[in-house]
Amino acid sequence: GIFFSLSCLIYFRQSKVFLANRLIFLKFASEDLNLMLEALKRFVVLCLTVCAAISYADAQPRSVGASFSFSAMGATYEHTLNQDCFINADIKAEMGPYFMDSTRMPGVSASLSGNFIISRWASRNGNTICAFAGPGITAGIAHEFKKDYGYFFGLKGRLGMECLFERKVSISISLAPTLGMHMTIVEGHLEMRYYKGGLINAMIPEIGIKYLF
Repeated sequence: GIFFSLSCLIYFRQSKVFLANRLIFLKFASEDLNLMLEALKRFVVLCLTVCAAISYADAQPRSVGASFSFSAMGATYEHTLNQDCFINADIKAEMGPYFMDSTRMPGVSASLSGNFIISRWASRNGNTICAFAGPGITAGIAHEFKKDYGYFFGLKGRLGMECLFERKVSISISLAPTLGMHMTIVEGHLEMRYYKGGLINAMIPEIGIKYLF
């Protein structure tokens, strides 16, 4: 009887310690996740503020539309600075792991990039084709391959081609690799790893369609 009572006491004490540690983990995880969401929110606001300021101060051509690929899809805004340079801002749903059944919930990301026209060709019927490339920054929350949800950030490059039709509609195809870090919460602590999804997703080109105004 004494042995049984001691066993029960030890079991309950271990259970109490386990539950206490679990509650501490959930508390830290919740706090870290809130910090991640707040940082992402501020980054999105910063991107929108920069685009709004440039749009207000510089009366150059602008275009809005959407981009689609297997890895991500969302809204895009493009602002022309001059004949050879334009700024691109995107807010996207990260869909790659979702389509591959790795998760039931897609992620979200925001990016801002400056692009330079490498070459331009004009057709006889008024359409224009250009090749562009440029650097940028990105941040978001996404499901990393073989990992859990986490916050990612890094540098984002763009390389692609765009066709501007006479009716002020453009269609583009581009690659956008991300060189960055991915952070997940492990036992109440942040674990930082190289963001593999940023390069794997870049292997899939994205199609964009925008209206110029």
